[in-house]
Amino acid sequence: MLRAVTRFCDARREELERTTVGLFLCCLYTGEAAREELSGAFPAWLHAHAKAEEVFGGAVRVEGLSSIDRYLVRRVARVDADISAIDAAAIERLAKAINAEG
Repeated sequence: MLRAVTRFCDARREELERTTVGLFLCCLYTGEAAREELSGAFPAWLHAHAKAEEVFGGAVRVEGLSSIDRYLVRRVARVDADISAIDAAAIERLAKAINAEG
């Protein structure tokens, strides 16, 4: 997935560099682990160009997953029940930073 994002961004580099960009990531990691995930999710040149970056947290609704996905979520993310850890403040910060550019 990350390679696909990098290829997408690199193919549109000129357009992205002419645009106000805010980067975000949705994940269940927190703190430094979340920041590392965000750092690795986009090319370095895009991070340098971005006006703001945030980690929005994440959510999992276990009940709605297929049995294979449920197994993977339990093994990898160690999530056995529905979880919602959306950081509304981070969403607000990113929106304000981007709107301040306008």
